[in-house]
Amino acid sequence: MIAIWIIIIILSYFCLFFLIPLIFFPNFLIKTKINITEKIKKIAMSLKSTDKIKTLKNVFNYVQEQYSSERYKLFVLPYKHFYYNVDKFVDKKQFFPCHVQCLVFRTLSLATKQFSEKDLRKKIVMTHFGVIHQYYLVNINRKRFKADLFFNIIKERK
Repeated sequence: MIAIWIIIIILSYFCLFFLIPLIFFPNFLIKTKINITEKIKKIAMSLKSTDKIKTLKNVFNYVQEQYSSERYKLFVLPYKHFYYNVDKFVDKKQFFPCHVQCLVFRTLSLATKQFSEKDLRKKIVMTHFGVIHQYYLVNINRKRFKADLFFNIIKERK
């Protein structure tokens, strides 16, 4: 009987923190259309460098400076998971979950015109806490960089 309850708890946790967000939150399975407005172009051009790696780091740092990643806010501010219109919040400092930060990162990267969709590979994983998580692998000149905005990681992968 205890084993059944443990299985029920584990399955409930998996559904609540992985499966439901995967299906219903924008920018996981629901692909969000990228809309590059004049405001987004202006910000992206200010982050653009002649070196693609420097541009990648500039975009990453911009998103890091704009958006905080306090984990408890994932549950306290659930409406933030449904943001998808980057133009409305790109220049406002606030908390965002990983998939919204990734959307801003993707939008700004594409707006620089130095990156294409094939350079940006979205990764969806389960964290060690059992919560769904998203980050990007970015290909630049046969090098691959991990850009994990929520956990503040940008590094070349071997």
